Amino acid sequence: MIETPTISGKRWGWMAGFIDGGMRSGIPDPEARARTITLYTDVGTFRQALGLESEDTIYGVLLDEQGAVVEIVEGDFDENKLADFADSIE
Repeated sequence: MIETPTISGKRWGWMAGFIDGGMRSGIPDPEARARTITLYTDVGTFRQALGLESEDTIYGVLLDEQGAVVEIVEGDFDENKLADFADSIE
């Protein structure tokens, strides 16, 4: 699992070093920090490509080996959502 905060590259890309430093210091858990990759991209295009409705919501997205979307869950992590992903893999 990786976490991908998504930020407008056009607007904020020039501050990537500063933002990445803030992200590193703001994520105290080394395991969580190691699986976090900040994406500097066109957020609208990214969201549209995955079929995500809002930029204000957390989504879990399960992809297959070819990168196709298998399952999308919305909202904060919980064990039920993890179980949904596990069911999708089987």
